[in-house]
Amino acid sequence: MREKFISATWVTAIITGVILAFTLPPVTIETIQDQVLVPAGFYSSVIFVCYYTTLSAWWRNPMGRMLAFLDLAIAVALLREVLAVEFGVSLLSSYLTRLGVVSLAVVPAVIISRTWLLGRLNGWRPHPPWEHQKRDAAESDDDRG
Repeated sequence: MREKFISATWVTAIITGVILAFTLPPVTIETIQDQVLVPAGFYSSVIFVCYYTTLSAWWRNPMGRMLAFLDLAIAVALLREVLAVEFGVSLLSSYLTRLGVVSLAVVPAVIISRTWLLGRLNGWRPHPPWEHQKRDAAESDDDRG
């Protein structure tokens, strides 16, 4: 039930984003991007890492490190824009620009290493979806019997 709710939430968010992107004038889209979406991405990434730190020792688990590193890289990539929008900091600082470029380079590196880690944890074998369907059907038959 919970997974269906989460999936429905993602689908609703994506559909809403597509509708807004094609119906709003360009000036409004830039305003929404600069004043809503960028800060929301930054703050949600920072909040996730803080919350995840209270739940578990993510630095001891390879998958936990991947989750935290990806969110931290996204937060650092958006930091420059958040400082400009929220606090009026000049975007001409070369240090902020370099930091943003480096963090953007870290995002694909984290995603690639996460893919490698998932492959290693799964034994580098893809699992066809029908195997899961057969197993789930067998488990539901056992529950009835």
